[in-house]
Amino acid sequence: MMDLSQYNQETIITFLQSYEGLTQDVVWLSDEWATMTATERHLQQAALMPCWEKRTMLGQLYQAKRLSPAQIEQLQNLDQQLLEHAIAVELVCQLPLAELVRYLLKIGTPLTQQPAPVRIETTMTALAELVNQPQWVAVGA
Repeated sequence: MMDLSQYNQETIITFLQSYEGLTQDVVWLSDEWATMTATERHLQQAALMPCWEKRTMLGQLYQAKRLSPAQIEQLQNLDQQLLEHAIAVELVCQLPLAELVRYLLKIGTPLTQQPAPVRIETTMTALAELVNQPQWVAVGA
């Protein structure tokens, strides 16, 4: 694991702001997606990559217990917002629901520690893909 001591509170706040921007931008971009050219779409996806990198780093900082309680709450809320807009995330970021959930679980999310329900906006197609994952097929067989 990398040395996380280089990330101070100011940097963590910047990462959280970047992640908040991502959660807002995917919704806006999904509304505009049909009117964009392929080049515009690609440029928008490339512009979001640093936000995803910061979210990955936030997960590592969360797992290393480097976030304050307020930052953990903010991260939890932003993760919830991202899941609530899973359809937009799939359209804009090419990240299907199963991969989005797997990503959040792998990098670390405070949602795993909360007893409250998680709200996810998705399609039946995405749910069918999720259920047809090999680990689910074995359970349901």
